[in-house]
Amino acid sequence: MNKWLLSTYFLVLAIISCSLRATELPASLQVVLISKILTFEHSTSHKKEVSIFVLGAPKIYQAFNKLKMKGYGDISINQLEIGAKLPEKSFNIIYVGDGDLIDDAVRYAAKNSTLLVAPNTNWVKKGITVAIGTKDGRPHFYLNLATSTASGLKWDDKILKVAELY
Repeated sequence: MNKWLLSTYFLVLAIISCSLRATELPASLQVVLISKILTFEHSTSHKKEVSIFVLGAPKIYQAFNKLKMKGYGDISINQLEIGAKLPEKSFNIIYVGDGDLIDDAVRYAAKNSTLLVAPNTNWVKKGITVAIGTKDGRPHFYLNLATSTASGLKWDDKILKVAELY
C-alpha cells in the first residue's frame, strides 16, 4: 500500500512539473523580461523611448500598459498599441501573439528594423527575433540571429552568452 501511494505521489509531481515547464510565463513577467532584454540590443538601448505594438495578446498589452504608467526601467514606452494585424506605421517592438502572422511579422521586421518578441520558443525557429520561455523551470531567452541581422539589430555579447541561439 505504501509503495503504491509513494509511486502515485511521484507520478503526480512529475505531471505537475512537466505542465509547469510547458506553460507560458505570466504576462507581467514577460513584459519585465522584455524591458530587461531591450538594454542588450544596441538600437533600443540608446533610445529613451520605444514604441510597442502588441499583435493578438490582450494580457500582454495590459501588462505593457501598466509598465508604461509606472515608468519602470531605463526605457519608457512612448507609444503602445494593440491590434489583430500588423500596423501600417513603424514600431520598435512587435509582440507577436498569433502564430499565423509570423511570416508577415518577419517581413515587417526586416523592412522596419523591428524587434519581434513572442511567448512561444518554437517560433524563434520560424523567424521571431526573441522568445521568452523556460528552461529547467526558470525564464530563458531564445534568440534568432538571422532575423536579428535581417532587421539590423545588434546584440550585446552578454545576452549572446546566456540565450539559446538559432
